[in-house]
Amino acid sequence: MLKVGRGAAAPPFIVMDVIAAANARQASLPPGAQRVIRMEVGQPGTGAPAGAAAAATAALQSGDSLGYTEAFGRRSLRERIGAHYHDWYGLHVPVERVAVTVGASGAFPLAFLAAFDRGDRIALSSPFYPPYVNILTALGMQPLILEAGPETRYQPSVAMLQRLDPPPDGLIVASPCNPAGTMLHQTSWHDNSAANKNNPDPGNWVGGGERTVDEMSIAHIDFIYLTDEDYEAARKTQRTTTDQQQ
Repeated sequence: MLKVGRGAAAPPFIVMDVIAAANARQASLPPGAQRVIRMEVGQPGTGAPAGAAAAATAALQSGDSLGYTEAFGRRSLRERIGAHYHDWYGLHVPVERVAVTVGASGAFPLAFLAAFDRGDRIALSSPFYPPYVNILTALGMQPLILEAGPETRYQPSVAMLQRLDPPPDGLIVASPCNPAGTMLHQTSWHDNSAANKNNPDPGNWVGGGERTVDEMSIAHIDFIYLTDEDYEAARKTQRTTTDQQQ
């Protein structure tokens, strides 16, 4: 008897069944009948942009073999994607951090395999993008659904995670949330007081500088280079100022 892998037990992506039913319904309509209005998936309502169509046509007619690309995609395309982030958002994204996939459904398995292991318990808030559960299940991971509402803007909260025992091995967050559309906003701060056990010297200055971007966090860091003599002089001035304030 042919063996069937456990991945076959993954739940189907129901919207694909809806698409098939809508296609069948449209095909069954007589000429001149009102067409089926498609609202089951988010997709363009028009054809490809003229520039994209012209570029695709030129590539097909160029005589290029159009063979395999690098694993992360054609380098020129990845460079242009990085340039787009710079032009629109003022961000520098190295080409090494850009990967081209066949849609998000092709990217998620790669991301999940890189971040999680088989058997891991992965938390995600509901409502969520349905293929998260399908892909996690097919990869042998266990989805943990966190019921979210307007009080958390349909996003996971620390309290939700603290109620999980044992804690999850991973967490999926989406900004914007699909389908709710809410965004995550991160606020960072540094406790420079003696109450912070990870702060070796509460007397040290903490300054701000030019904005830098790393991953999806924004940090304000100011680097000041001092000689030992300059440092000791600055420390003496700081202690004097602190004593006067007290």
